[in-house]
Amino acid sequence: MRYLMCSIVRLMAPLLLLVSSFSVQADSVKSNAVETLSEPVRKILQQEMNLIQSAVMDIIPAYAAGDTDEIISIARSIQDSYILNQRLSQQQHHELHEKLPPGFILLDKSVHYYAGMIAEAANQRKYEQIGFYLSRLTESCSQCHRQYATHRFPKLE
Repeated sequence: MRYLMCSIVRLMAPLLLLVSSFSVQADSVKSNAVETLSEPVRKILQQEMNLIQSAVMDIIPAYAAGDTDEIISIARSIQDSYILNQRLSQQQHHELHEKLPPGFILLDKSVHYYAGMIAEAANQRKYEQIGFYLSRLTESCSQCHRQYATHRFPKLE
């Protein structure tokens, strides 16, 4: 059953990325959407992004050392940090969905998806796949920053 679910998820990933690329282009008008979030929600989002950045940086030496147990632990922490799964008030949850464009949410979901795939590849000791999914995860981050956070990352414009 688990193998079947992994296969389905792997087949869905290209579709998710295709849809997100169309959504990102359509949402480019809302590139300042993050700046319109209330201060508390923006801080929660920024905390999540900082945790993801730190975790990705921690994966690299574990990957170089072949420490798959550490990679699994770190990747699962990224996967589980998803802001929409955190304890947000109903109003904050509504604010995220109201102000953030669908492309932003899809890119954020892809980051967490790729983190899960890193953990799965590490669990299977498939080092090449770990590297592949790590590159996909960081590309999702960069794509989101290019579209929605140029105020913080002006060099990506």
